[in-house]
Amino acid sequence: MDKLPENWESLSHQDQYLFFARHYMKYIREGETDGLYEWAPQDVRNAYEKFLMEEKK
Repeated sequence: MDKLPENWESLSHQDQYLFFARHYMKYIREGETDGLYEWAPQDVRNAYEKFLMEEKK
């Protein structure tokens, strides 16, 4: 299980998305996601919620 990178806050939005996509995103089919896997650690889930809020701005 991969932890959030130590430099998480300084990563670009795109790099954060790539981290989630590579390690924790649940895919319905190619290109379609359904959030994170249930087993994702709480700190990753928290970062994902913050990521989504930033995306909506």
